[in-house]
Amino acid sequence: MIGPSVSIEEVKSTLPTQTAAKELAAALVEKRLAACVQIVGPITSIYGWRGELNCDEEFCVVCKTTPARLSQLIDYVRSHHPYEVPEILTTRVQASSEYASWLFEQVESSATESK
Repeated sequence: MIGPSVSIEEVKSTLPTQTAAKELAAALVEKRLAACVQIVGPITSIYGWRGELNCDEEFCVVCKTTPARLSQLIDYVRSHHPYEVPEILTTRVQASSEYASWLFEQVESSATESK
């Protein structure tokens, strides 16, 4: 039984276009590596790359998954991301038991189905 607060994982990344963000988000949810992916943007990112200052429009994806599926989600993002060095940030957060139950059902049920 899930208690009042449960640990889940949030994974954040940025992509160059809304289309790329939607494609990655859809694949992660369809493969049940994430229960939900939110797309935020456009955002402006200012960063240094190869000795130059860059200012680009990007779209941020925030993926919610279980601790058990985190490494698979990260591997998928790495192998399907258009950037040479993709931003992949993970944060363990606390979720309400109701939300966590839904999230685990969405993600974990596929882990047992695919075995």
